[in-house]
Amino acid sequence: MVTARHVHSAILLNSCKVTAGYKSANYIDSSEIYDSSTNHWNITVSMAAAREFHTATLLNSGQVLITGGVGNTAYISSCEIYDPSMGQWNNITSMKVERPSHTTTLLNSGKVLDTAGYGYTGYLDSSETFDPSTDNMEPYLIRAKFLSRVEKN
Repeated sequence: MVTARHVHSAILLNSCKVTAGYKSANYIDSSEIYDSSTNHWNITVSMAAAREFHTATLLNSGQVLITGGVGNTAYISSCEIYDPSMGQWNNITSMKVERPSHTTTLLNSGKVLDTAGYGYTGYLDSSETFDPSTDNMEPYLIRAKFLSRVEKN
């Protein structure tokens, strides 16, 4: 990698995409793409928000959804989408709750379920769904657990 990082996310596109993270007491907003044919990492356009403890979900459209995390000054509710065809990040609607250390699951409907995490009041027992067709976040489950896991059928 070009930039050392940890508590980042990685998603498999045509090549590996690695986003944000934390390095030496600094949150970073950079993203990199790994080219397996050349065994080389390339820096791409930066995200709008530096973050760690976020999630990355590959959408049915081939775009990558980034949700939540921890940033320079606070827990983050903001979300971004990476469009590989355009090579750019776009801000989208924020989650209703700041949500680091959560899980995301792509549902059969194409919506994304954001579950649990950790917030200012402790462990979160809430969930919400993101609908890529409407760019909308809605509350979902009533109860969930920190570092929970959801599997689609």
